Amino acid sequence: MKKITSKQVFTYVVLLGILVFVAAYFFGYKKNVEKTEALELSNQKLDQRVKSLKKYYDEEQEYLNKMEPMTKEIDRILAQYPADIREEDIIIQAVNLQMGTPVQINNITLPASSVMKNIPENVVTGAGVETYQKPIDFVKRKTNYTTQLDYPGLKNVVQALFDSNYLISIERLTYSGSQETGILSGTLDLSFYSVRGTDKEYVAPVMIPYEPGTENIFGYVDPEEEEEGEENAQ
Repeated sequence: MKKITSKQVFTYVVLLGILVFVAAYFFGYKKNVEKTEALELSNQKLDQRVKSLKKYYDEEQEYLNKMEPMTKEIDRILAQYPADIREEDIIIQAVNLQMGTPVQINNITLPASSVMKNIPENVVTGAGVETYQKPIDFVKRKTNYTTQLDYPGLKNVVQALFDSNYLISIERLTYSGSQETGILSGTLDLSFYSVRGTDKEYVAPVMIPYEPGTENIFGYVDPEEEEEGEENAQ
């Protein structure tokens, strides 16, 4: 049996010590180093976050001062929009056109409304404006009036639509004319706009009641006929 010398024993001990050191490095020290680096990176991110929040905190009053005129402007813009557009609104606008301009409206289409733009609830509430706490929808409702009128009457109709209490855009004017009579026949394609989600409540238009069976369901009176009636009464 071969004897192990003291020199060999020393060598084995040194090798064992090196192995223990290497194992300790990889399984202990290196792992702690990695944790330390991760913590330092996390601390750097937290430090940046703290600095960012401190900046917002320091400028809070400035932001609040800027929000006040912005909030007033939001209120001003949204106040122009009705809470909804319903069939009676489209009909009463047609009635007002017939009463105020020389136009004959023969047909009205009443399609459903569509949402042009939705502002989600989390965005609305995130703005921090107390008066708005629900999702807001910007709504369009299209219609078209089939009409007959002359050219000066068409200009009057366009002006009347511009002057309407409703928010209306003229999408298209499609007309053909008769050289003999000077009458234009065609359609007015319109869009009515409203906003849902504010505290404003829908207000139905006032419509004149009529008796069943009447041919004049909207109470329209031709100005010339009214003048003739007054003259006969005198």
